[in-house]
Amino acid sequence: MTRVSRRRPLAEVVSVGFEAGLLPVRGFRRIAGSGISRGVYWSSTTGGHVGCESWLERNHTMLLDFTPQVTGLLSQPLWLFWEDERGKRISHAPDYFALFEDGRGLLVGLPTAGQDRRAVSG
Repeated sequence: MTRVSRRRPLAEVVSVGFEAGLLPVRGFRRIAGSGISRGVYWSSTTGGHVGCESWLERNHTMLLDFTPQVTGLLSQPLWLFWEDERGKRISHAPDYFALFEDGRGLLVGLPTAGQDRRAVSG
C-alpha cells in the first residue's frame, strides 16, 4: 500500500473511509528510556494489525475491537492542522479512528506520559 498525502478541509473528507485499509499517516514513535512500548494488536474487527504506541493505546484498541457496534478501526488515521490564537501553526495526528455500524465516527486522542490532559480534552 502507498501513502498518499492530500490536504482538504474536514468537511470535504467526511465520506473518506479512513478505516478501509489505509495506512497510518505517520510511523510509530520510539522514545528511548520512556517506558513506552510500541507494537501492534491483531484486531478481529479489521482482520489485521492495528498499531499501538503504549499499553494505554493497546487497551483502548482492545476495548474498541470488542465493541460489537465498531465496524472499522485505524491508528493515526489523519492529520489535523490549525492555528492557535497567536497564529502558531499546530498539527496533530489523533491516535485512532473508529467507525460505528450506524455511520458515526470517533476520533480518539490519548495523552502521552507527562502531557497535560487538558491539552488533549480541549
